[in-house]
Amino acid sequence: MVLAFAVVSTGGSSARAEDKKPGMFDFAPWKMPVTREREAAGHLAPSGLDLTPAVSGQGEPRAIRLRIYADRDYRGLLMRWQPKVRAQIDRINAVVGPVFNVRFEIESLRDWDRSHVGLPFDPILTELEALDPAREVDWVLGLATPLHGVASSIHQIGGAPLLGRHLLLRGMDDEQEYRAVEASFKLLSPDEREKLYADRKAHKEVVMFLHEWGHSAGLLHDEDRAMIMNPSYDERQSAFSDFDKEVLALVIERRLARRSEPYPESADLVALYQRAPPDEGSDKERAQRLALVQQRAGGQLAAAVPSGVARATRDRKSVV
Repeated sequence: MVLAFAVVSTGGSSARAEDKKPGMFDFAPWKMPVTREREAAGHLAPSGLDLTPAVSGQGEPRAIRLRIYADRDYRGLLMRWQPKVRAQIDRINAVVGPVFNVRFEIESLRDWDRSHVGLPFDPILTELEALDPAREVDWVLGLATPLHGVASSIHQIGGAPLLGRHLLLRGMDDEQEYRAVEASFKLLSPDEREKLYADRKAHKEVVMFLHEWGHSAGLLHDEDRAMIMNPSYDERQSAFSDFDKEVLALVIERRLARRSEPYPESADLVALYQRAPPDEGSDKERAQRLALVQQRAGGQLAAAVPSGVARATRDRKSVV
């Protein structure tokens, strides 16, 4: 995060001016220092999320049942964690409602009487899956020990078993970004600095959740920094690709229609992955997903996936 705020010290040259060779008498127009800070802050502020519908259905959004566990450290460091998590899910619903005509309905918020300080994602996710196999709900979300310091990518903040029913998100150490905002924008009013910080935090939380939810539905990474499935956080992230929407809409429809089956989307995903656009993920990612859904479509459970593919089903991403 701190690196992003270095934009304040670069001056106010426009993108067009940077594109052409500077001449002897080319001068950037003078601006008040506070104006430069305000413009720099504007570059760091999220521009919102794309709410273009993926499905054409009308009527009430369908409910996705979500159970949430918060571990001991998460609860200890986040005061009044339950209403804050509910507010976060409300912000997520403000996106998935218009796009997919669904809403996450919190079935329960539960204490996870464990500390996960210093543990990597794999053992925490394994523990979460053993704690709750998600047979009574559609997805299970674990909120784990916050990451201390500034993360450099989404993989440090979230994780999800590929094409599974579990998500894991770490609490974010927002004190680092708060200090960066305070130090970099001293000429802005306290209200302006607070709004920049709050807007970035809210956007980041929504993007993190949607990114991991996407992986749990089988989505591939995207190189476009404006796409939610890009592995590095960016304030420009705002949308799922058309292919992402097609995959997510299919997985949602199959799982909500056939809740008693663990992976009812598998057979239909085979055809989708066979025609996945070449710019969706790497060749390796596409091959791994296709291999997994083909095995599941053939009646094999996730436990029967060969070790090479099984190892690849753990996705790790990161946030800047």
